[in-house]
Amino acid sequence: MKQNILILTFTIFGFLANGQEKTLFHSYSPTASSWKIIERNIRDTTNVIWVLKEIVDEKGRVKELQFLKNGKLISDHLCYLANRVTFAYQPNKIIEELFWDSTPPIANECDINCKTVYHLTNNHIDSLEMFHCFDTENYTEEEVNNAKRYAPERFTFICNDSTNTEIDYYYHSYAKLNGIYPVNNGYKFKDKHYYYDREPVNTEILNGINKNNR
Repeated sequence: MKQNILILTFTIFGFLANGQEKTLFHSYSPTASSWKIIERNIRDTTNVIWVLKEIVDEKGRVKELQFLKNGKLISDHLCYLANRVTFAYQPNKIIEELFWDSTPPIANECDINCKTVYHLTNNHIDSLEMFHCFDTENYTEEEVNNAKRYAPERFTFICNDSTNTEIDYYYHSYAKLNGIYPVNNGYKFKDKHYYYDREPVNTEILNGINKNNR
């Protein structure tokens, strides 16, 4: 069984490394607070209600995540969960943008950021910039300013050895940064993490951290 899993893993990453964009499908399940990965790289999604569609770029990096229900972006989800996430890559930067379908989440309605820029050195996170988006058409100036007291338009965070920092939606991705799971220096893995407390995610994250530390 373990041998078959290893063969499948190497086969998939072999495909990812051949210079073409790929699409992967995983089964997941909504929980009271997040999305839980059930099975990776399913071949037939015909009878699967909850499907995570993952688009991987030609360099083996996750480009987009789409959380589907019956083939469409899930709509009946918690306000602070994005149903679509995109990733862009620049030298020493990973830019993660969250969406409700095609619209950035609105901080007036829910305490959720719309974009995070992760600054990296050797694929380790040094700092991040977090941005919140606001609806200025359907809310008064006073209401917008009040929301900004709790969700600033731009927030900067500098990592240190006592903080555990990771890229929010990377734990849902299989490809990640071509197999690497970027974290800050001094990161301490917790197998009872709020988001990932089960396989296959635990092993994937540990392998991704170790790959970056070699």
